Amino acid sequence: MDLIGDGGASPQLPDTWRRSLNASVNALRMQVTPENVLAVRGVLLAESDRLMVSVNRASGARGGVCGGDPVSRDARQAFGERVATLVAQARQYADELGRAGRSLDQIARNYGLTEQQIAASYQRVDPAGQA
Repeated sequence: MDLIGDGGASPQLPDTWRRSLNASVNALRMQVTPENVLAVRGVLLAESDRLMVSVNRASGARGGVCGGDPVSRDARQAFGERVATLVAQARQYADELGRAGRSLDQIARNYGLTEQQIAASYQRVDPAGQA
């Protein structure tokens, strides 16, 4: 089952990331039990938050000119565009991890866990990097 749809988002996740995330989510789905659903949820949400902190820190990263020649100026722009694309892809991946974790909320409810138990299972990290 492909849980990670395109949704019209751009840029699209690389195929290897998409396959890896789908495989991880599908494997977790088969292994989720009443005993571990909150722990699995917490792992996915924690990884999403951890990655988002890194993405936010890298969002403003810009390289300088390597040399004084014309090629270095052009390369700076190309590198900057590539970094921006990679940051956007990492942000999308972090969002997908978060959605996968939050999708376990309903499963936890179906197992009879309360909203308080679900909420207590993970305390969100501030995307700016502070708890």
